[in-house]
Amino acid sequence: MFRRFDRDDVLASTDLAALLDELCGPARGQGRGARWHCPVADHDDANPSVTVAVGKRGIERWKCWSMGHGGTAIDALREARGLDFKEAIEELARRAGVREAEPGAPVRRAAGRPAVAPRPLDPRAVEYVLAAERLLWEPAGRPVLEYLVDTRGLDPDVLRANRVGADPGTRTLRRAAGLPKAGPGAVFPVLDADGDIVYFQTRYLNPRSDRPKYGNPTSELGANPRHGWTRPAAGEPQAAVVVCEGFPDAYVANSAGYDAVAVLGTGNVTPVVVAKIARRLGHRPAMLALDGDEAGRVATEHLWTGLRRCGIMVVGFPLPSGTDLNSWVQSAQQVPDLGPPRPVPTPGLVGAPAPAVPAP
Repeated sequence: MFRRFDRDDVLASTDLAALLDELCGPARGQGRGARWHCPVADHDDANPSVTVAVGKRGIERWKCWSMGHGGTAIDALREARGLDFKEAIEELARRAGVREAEPGAPVRRAAGRPAVAPRPLDPRAVEYVLAAERLLWEPAGRPVLEYLVDTRGLDPDVLRANRVGADPGTRTLRRAAGLPKAGPGAVFPVLDADGDIVYFQTRYLNPRSDRPKYGNPTSELGANPRHGWTRPAAGEPQAAVVVCEGFPDAYVANSAGYDAVAVLGTGNVTPVVVAKIARRLGHRPAMLALDGDEAGRVATEHLWTGLRRCGIMVVGFPLPSGTDLNSWVQSAQQVPDLGPPRPVPTPGLVGAPAPAVPAP
């Protein structure tokens, strides 16, 4: 008997990028530049040619620019595993925890329906994050700690406060199937606004040139929230919250006394993510400090517009071309005073570049 599921609920609850990681191998590149091998079984896609974008109805879709294949997560699973539509949607619903529609009830297709609450991070993934947190401060984690503190210039107290860890490799740290295993790396826990671990990313120390720098758990072990919160090591945080790209930048903002939101790639600045950030900001202003490149500027514009629509005061802190907050601070050799929040996008640093996003 065919089980009835709301297709839009199933797709909204599925992380397409994580599914493609599982079906096709990890992406090459990150954010909007990420590319996967084609999931179509008979397509020998030697050079990754699949990208992911959000369609007009808010549903993620993939497209193969080599042969023209494409579709939703349902189509990706059908092509990769040889399933029919019924089997594919039931499998995705099972993974995402989407409930079957009541007998006789119409399956609605209205765009914009709220997604099913994401399932919690699998205990095996949580165990990995906690073990890595402990190892960062032990001899086995020293190379990772040196990378974070000496190479990236991050504050050890901030690393402790945000439960950052070290993965020394599979010989030292055993882990369940579906967890990153491409070499030693720094483990960045993704915390929600309440400080609970909801996901993680592992930043490999020596990634291969043809492989991504970051490793994520498979979609069966956890749903990617696309952003995470970080906090200062001590004291009352500043009023403004810094929104930036990636965890090293967020930890730099923490060193200056700010709470921060790390967006896990500019491609994840979607209306859904912006709305989630706005809800947790409440009445606190946001300071946008994304990377100084085209993708960062586009994401800044989306954040600026979306947060302002939610009634959030927004301040722009544009970075010089080709830099991010972490590299810019290292070059300046000081942690910036981002300044008091203002209702116009004027940076709080003397001598900082002009705003990249004009006041609307």
